[in-house]
Amino acid sequence: MAESSKAVFLSYASEDAPAAARLCAALRAAGIEVWFDQSELRGGDAWDNAIRKQIKACTLFVPLISVNTHARVEGYFRLEWKLAIDRSHSIAPDRTFLLPVVIDRTPQEDDRVPDRFRDLQWTRLPAGEATPAFIQRVLQLLAPEQSPGSSQSRTAVGVRPSSSDKPQSPSALPRSVRAGLLLAAIVVIAVGFFARNRLLPPRRAADTVPVPAQTAHSGSPAPPAATDKSIAVLAFTDMSEKHDQEYFSDGLSEELINRLAQNAGLKVIARTSSFQFKTKSEDVRSIAGKLGVANILEGSVRKSGDKLRITAQLIRASDGVHLWSNTYDRKLDDVFKVQEQIAGTVAQALRVSLLGDAPQRITRTPNLEAYNLYLQALAMHRRANEVSEFVTEIDYLHRALKADPTYAPAWALLSIRLGGAQADDGMGSVHELNAEARRAAERALELDPMLSDGHTAMGRLLVEVDWDFAGAERQFREALKLDPNDSRAQGWLGTLAAWKGDQETGVHMMNESIRTDPANPLRYQDLSLILYLARKYSEALDAHAHMLDLNPGAHRNHLFVAWIHVAMGEPAAALTELDRDPDRSTQFQDGCRAMAYDALGRKQEADAALASMEKAGADSNAYLIALVYASRNDLNRAFQWLDRAYLDHNPTLTTVKVDPLLRNVQSDPRFKALLVKLKLSGN
Repeated sequence: MAESSKAVFLSYASEDAPAAARLCAALRAAGIEVWFDQSELRGGDAWDNAIRKQIKACTLFVPLISVNTHARVEGYFRLEWKLAIDRSHSIAPDRTFLLPVVIDRTPQEDDRVPDRFRDLQWTRLPAGEATPAFIQRVLQLLAPEQSPGSSQSRTAVGVRPSSSDKPQSPSALPRSVRAGLLLAAIVVIAVGFFARNRLLPPRRAADTVPVPAQTAHSGSPAPPAATDKSIAVLAFTDMSEKHDQEYFSDGLSEELINRLAQNAGLKVIARTSSFQFKTKSEDVRSIAGKLGVANILEGSVRKSGDKLRITAQLIRASDGVHLWSNTYDRKLDDVFKVQEQIAGTVAQALRVSLLGDAPQRITRTPNLEAYNLYLQALAMHRRANEVSEFVTEIDYLHRALKADPTYAPAWALLSIRLGGAQADDGMGSVHELNAEARRAAERALELDPMLSDGHTAMGRLLVEVDWDFAGAERQFREALKLDPNDSRAQGWLGTLAAWKGDQETGVHMMNESIRTDPANPLRYQDLSLILYLARKYSEALDAHAHMLDLNPGAHRNHLFVAWIHVAMGEPAAALTELDRDPDRSTQFQDGCRAMAYDALGRKQEADAALASMEKAGADSNAYLIALVYASRNDLNRAFQWLDRAYLDHNPTLTTVKVDPLLRNVQSDPRFKALLVKLKLSGN
């Protein structure tokens, strides 16, 4: 084998040449040698031999993966990939040679990408725009002093290195390298501007919002700083002989979180995030770092007959010191008293005076059947991947309320979950779903006016159904007053601000929601929607990718990406995503296809998709139909359907003020009149 050269080989499909050029320029500006073929005519024996020699001699091979490589069933880049993979088998396992980079939202399970690439951690660099962190990692991997067995040698460059694989800080790098990184950052901006304005089709100014470099995932908030008064309660482990107490163990953890979360002086991570580590064998320091807390509470439940043994221990994450631990032996009918004792002792150990001095109200039911059914619904709520799970979860809640009609948290969760259903989920019409959700929210607040989830559920109805934005904001703020760690209420305040046109507040509040609940995929899903409405498409795709990292089975994940591509003016990419969506029968699919076909000049197919929408669901999909006509610049018909959506009280109309796909109509006087009717005319 030829002696290796400290060079990076870029392999790409010809359609991705602009992205490859941006990445090449950024790497070269950092002093990195890049082999990047720019020939318009690729081929010939001499050219072929040169490419083969470079692949045999380079130190790092970077394949650029995209919708274009997926679409190309044949291409020279596929031969380059094969040659690189063949060479990788003869390279020591502690050396990184293959560094897959994906330049759009192509999923890692793409079956047209070689298995060897899919086995590695991918780096996502939208449109080939290199980040300083990526350049720094490449420099490290090319460094001759790379130590054998180091973690950076074993793992391909990724967006989010693990805590044990942190990049070297810029201040620790040689002066020449620091200068190269600075120059690279400047070149990234300059090349990105040139490529977008010269090499690529013209984009609207609003589409070119720069991606902030504050985080690894552009759409994500910066990692939260841990304070002494911060805690994550992990799911207690079921150590019973039959392992049949999981829901009870989860419920114990849930009650502890609820008790601690009612105090503004204590940061408590939401259940959805802390429970992400339920089946993972990570140490407490790693978990605490990911959740941004200083303390971890963990424990176990062991059942024998009608007796329970519950152990709990409070651990300081920085050094692993056990600040407190205790064991409780109780009968099963005394479990709620045990929960109070544990919560009180933990509060005292943390020296949080609010918890120690003031009695805490905990809403619960003495009916264990209702309680267990509620916990099972909560467990499904954390996943919510498929329509069938929505249906089953709501069935659990109905059964819980049949067992105890006075259980306020079950009423509140029922209202919240009904708000997440859609008419084409087979659970009834939108009006029927909202009517049941309203009855559930009213019942929850009637039973317990101090229940934060009840106020959040009512706020959702006020904004989406009644279009009472002021009333909804009051409900969400009341929910936060009762529970300062209510990530749902934080997220709703962010969504409400975004719908009203205050994108800065919207993104800020959603990031606060993520800091409270950092491992909940639904929070990133909401963030991606807000960023999409703000026309920060690259960031929206990043947030959506993070959501998929946390919840790979998310329902209709390709559909949302397709809508973003339509807004970006990338109809071919949109159709590729739609083809990957297993559910192709929805009106959202038809609407997206109609706009993508129109943009590609495929009028007959566009007309067919639009006709399908108008025939199948004009009553419930007036807003979607209006979007299609707006994209065609048929303003009269667009407003006819917007008026229809208003008369039908279509909940999707709440996004009308900032919807990117309505840009053609938003300057029309009729649009301003619509905003007045919706009470959205102000900021």
